Amino acid sequence: MLKKRQRESIPMVTVVINGRPMLVPDTTSEAFRRQAREDSLTIANSPSEAEDQAFIDSMQEWGNPESDDWWDDNLTVPDEPTNKTGS
Repeated sequence: MLKKRQRESIPMVTVVINGRPMLVPDTTSEAFRRQAREDSLTIANSPSEAEDQAFIDSMQEWGNPESDDWWDDNLTVPDEPTNKTGS
């Protein structure tokens, strides 16, 4: 999520998705590129960079039907929703 300072410095554009207007960062702007580069360097220099990258890599495979690992055969789905309120 963008911080207030970032939202004010990065130009925004309105896009319409399913008939609903949404304000999103203008990814073609120099300010966006500069902020993305700064964020990338911060993550790359993080003490947990290897763990962070492993997580990102695993998410790229999740939900990708072309990947051999995208589906968990051990996943179980309950027949009926569970009532978590106890009533």
